[in-house]
Amino acid sequence: MPSEANPFSGGIAVPFSPDNRGGVAMIFGDAYISQLIRGLAANGESDNPYLNSGMALSAIFQNVSSSSWQGQIRREIQNIFDDLQRAQIAKLLSVQMVPSETDPNEYVAQVRYLSIETNTEQQVDTTIRRA
Repeated sequence: MPSEANPFSGGIAVPFSPDNRGGVAMIFGDAYISQLIRGLAANGESDNPYLNSGMALSAIFQNVSSSSWQGQIRREIQNIFDDLQRAQIAKLLSVQMVPSETDPNEYVAQVRYLSIETNTEQQVDTTIRRA
């Protein structure tokens, strides 16, 4: 459970839903890390109407294949994992930006990380598209 000592170990599930005690559902571990990465790709407009926490990619999404755009994505993902690693939850292994096979306006961020809690490698893929 999240605590003051380790605030990054879990959080509220998005979209919001009730738990079996009438509170807000929480998620932990790899599901929480996956939610953080997917939240990064939110455009801040309609993907999460309750929290403008997305990267607002539309502002920097001028050329999906540009190295500066891909560098920005990698830096944002690295920022998430800097906090997770300090909290001894996960360590970033790699970020690959792969063009979509079906849509020229999309890239897939393939994020590989080590879950420190379970000592297993995980991968989260999230699609980032032109706004």
